[in-house]
Amino acid sequence: MGRLSKGAFALGGAALAAGVLRRALNPKPRYEVWERPPYGEFPNRVLVLGGGFGGYTAAYTLCNLTHDRHDVGVMLISKENYFTFWPMVPAIISSDIDTRNVAQPLRRALIRAGASFRRASVDGIDYERKMVTADGQEFPYDHLVLSLGAEPAFFGIPGVEEHSFKMRGISDAEAIRNRVIERFEEVSLMRGEIPESKLTFVVIGGGATGPRRPPSCTS
Repeated sequence: MGRLSKGAFALGGAALAAGVLRRALNPKPRYEVWERPPYGEFPNRVLVLGGGFGGYTAAYTLCNLTHDRHDVGVMLISKENYFTFWPMVPAIISSDIDTRNVAQPLRRALIRAGASFRRASVDGIDYERKMVTADGQEFPYDHLVLSLGAEPAFFGIPGVEEHSFKMRGISDAEAIRNRVIERFEEVSLMRGEIPESKLTFVVIGGGATGPRRPPSCTS
């Protein structure tokens, strides 16, 4: 009963968090779609790079602060058209929740907030011309917000960067889960003594994403 209760609480908490996330990403519209001018026509243009917690919050907050002004345009550029709720990403590895509960569309939420959205990868920034190049297109700005995230830190440990999985997003979490399940499936078909290394998993890092249980062999 203890394990079942813990599982129920975990799933209930995940569902609650997913509901809060969906409500946060579906704000009351600032403009109707046909009323909003194109981003390039605003006298003051704010360009946000990155669609994570920092980028989305910055764009959403700027839209709220300038709700009664019609001279400020906000655009967000992100390489993915979804917002990743990072605290729940480790639960993908353990199969506690489905991927779709962790990722929510960005474009609709930003448009409803009053911002513009472009799905593209940033190629470069020309600070003198105040221009960002993304997927070969140029995007002008008057104010620039950089919120592109960070790279994994390996702290100089030999071999880690070359031979380990990284936790950089949903695709990485799915790759780790699949590798663990593949190992259990491989062992289930083996006869005789099973090498200890086949079911040995090393987690490097004790932060929020590190100490989570792996998927069971029945996942």
